[in-house]
Amino acid sequence: MGLKLRQKLKIIWDSIPFAVIWSIWNARNQLMFKNKEVNWMKTSDLIKARVAFWVLTKKDGCAYSMDDIIDRLHSIVKSG
Repeated sequence: MGLKLRQKLKIIWDSIPFAVIWSIWNARNQLMFKNKEVNWMKTSDLIKARVAFWVLTKKDGCAYSMDDIIDRLHSIVKSG
């Protein structure tokens, strides 16, 4: 696998923990402070959207579109 592709996958991998932590923290706050029930399917979708958005805002760009990342995040990450 080429160096550029590995670097682009690293950007995705580096974004995932932050998106997960941010999303869980936000869901917890919604539950604790607004007494809203957590919709984990929606939270999962938000994690993917955040990863896609954060990756695409990186200076070096990404080999994938936002839709690719959201729809195929699991397979993209496995390929690296």
